[in-house]
Amino acid sequence: MPSDPPNSASSIFSRTCRCRSTGGPGCRATTLAANGYDVSMICPKGRGFTRSRERLEGVDIHRYPLPIEGHGKLGFIVEFLWCFCATFLLSLRIGLFGRGFDILHICNPPETYWPMAWFWRAFGKVFIFDHRDLSPELAEAKWGAARRRDRPRPSCFSNA
Repeated sequence: MPSDPPNSASSIFSRTCRCRSTGGPGCRATTLAANGYDVSMICPKGRGFTRSRERLEGVDIHRYPLPIEGHGKLGFIVEFLWCFCATFLLSLRIGLFGRGFDILHICNPPETYWPMAWFWRAFGKVFIFDHRDLSPELAEAKWGAARRRDRPRPSCFSNA
């Protein structure tokens, strides 16, 4: 990062992160904020993270309710559509009526946020898609760490 950050704002959108600085997108957001960037983060509400709006560790966090927990293919489709719409509406609030942003950084799956990137690129925003392994974070967010450990592992990952 440059020693004198530009007067720049970054928005980080994450589907599975609950905005914590213990790793993942939350860690990147707090690192940017600590280096002088204005950072907004959009993510769903979750266990222990129920406030719609707060500022933590220099990051403005915007959370939307997650009334739908997807089960099965149709459930996941409905959940992802809900998340996309909620994230897009919050991005409009930040981009048009809030402090704005210069960089749109989307973390984690889903890969379905590309229409939002096209929309914001038309306004000169830079788009970064940060793709990581879906399985561990999504499984933990959906079923908790204990449930993830109980799930069968492919034989190529077994210790035997």
